[in-house]
Amino acid sequence: PLSYAISGMSQQVKSGFRAIPPVTPFKTYLTKFIEAFGRDNVLVHPFERVRLIDGDAVIDFLVRFLDVPRSRAGAYRGGVFNENVSLSHDAVMFGNFLLEAAEQLGFKDIIESPAFHRKFARYLEGIGGGGVRLTEDQIKSVLRRSREHLDFLKREFAIEFDESERRFLNKPEDRYSESEERRLREIAAMCILKERDSVSH
Repeated sequence: PLSYAISGMSQQVKSGFRAIPPVTPFKTYLTKFIEAFGRDNVLVHPFERVRLIDGDAVIDFLVRFLDVPRSRAGAYRGGVFNENVSLSHDAVMFGNFLLEAAEQLGFKDIIESPAFHRKFARYLEGIGGGGVRLTEDQIKSVLRRSREHLDFLKREFAIEFDESERRFLNKPEDRYSESEERRLREIAAMCILKERDSVSH
């Protein structure tokens, strides 16, 4: 659930949404499939690189579910796919600052809109740094909201996740000083003003 939360936050920001750690409602989704197709016809497999055949989601699907021989799965996979690039911690923070500035400056058309992705996603992807990290409160929230869904996976499909909370916890160097945050917010506001002015002319 924590891995998904940070991945989801990255996608939220790139799509013009404020980054709020999401959870996957496995129980809600899978119960609908079970009711429609029957428990024996619903196959669930963890999407974790260490559990995937050759560490590849496409090859794993071909071999596990379509019975493609492992020796031939690579050929069916085809060319290189564009990766869905996850944003760094700093990029997610700056994306949030951009969205806050857009709301404060009355440029709401870009919020929760494909326009935000078109205008800013590639720049956010270029901001380096470590992966997204969570505060203690965010980690507690994700785990609390995920509990019934994790219990469901364990009970129905014998699937458990082993995640170290410490790996996702933000570090002192992830936090900005007041002056750093103020300057980043100023830069975000300038970016939004420039974009708003270009649209109005």
